[in-house]
Amino acid sequence: MNPQYLRIGNIVSHTNSNGTFLCKITEKRPRYVKVVIKGRSGEYRLRYDQIKPVKITEEYIKQMGFRLFKKEDNKFYDEKMEVQLVLNPINDSKMVDVYEYDDVCGHEYYLTSCYFVHDLQNTLFDNFKDIEYYLTLENF
Repeated sequence: MNPQYLRIGNIVSHTNSNGTFLCKITEKRPRYVKVVIKGRSGEYRLRYDQIKPVKITEEYIKQMGFRLFKKEDNKFYDEKMEVQLVLNPINDSKMVDVYEYDDVCGHEYYLTSCYFVHDLQNTLFDNFKDIEYYLTLENF
């Protein structure tokens, strides 16, 4: 993965002979990152070529604190941040369109589209204040 697109708190994956694991970045260095692996104790060093992006799924969106709109299966929202996400199937993957939602006027403002969890995390961090608690999945 390209180090310039990663931040502390980003969720990525690592695959080795024991399987594929979700990881949260805890430190960035020029040649490697330190991560905690979900379900394991301690920190691990991984080179950038040893980590991969995590594709966005409905489950990850919910774990980030977003709720499903009652009437629509592919729209999620967070009323504190005033963010709306639209999950779209693209071939064998999914993409999420990110909108800032103005509750007063009822308008949506398109921000970007994301294919990976770390991209969504970075978009939220760049566009909204006080959202650090959204940057990692719950119960990691």
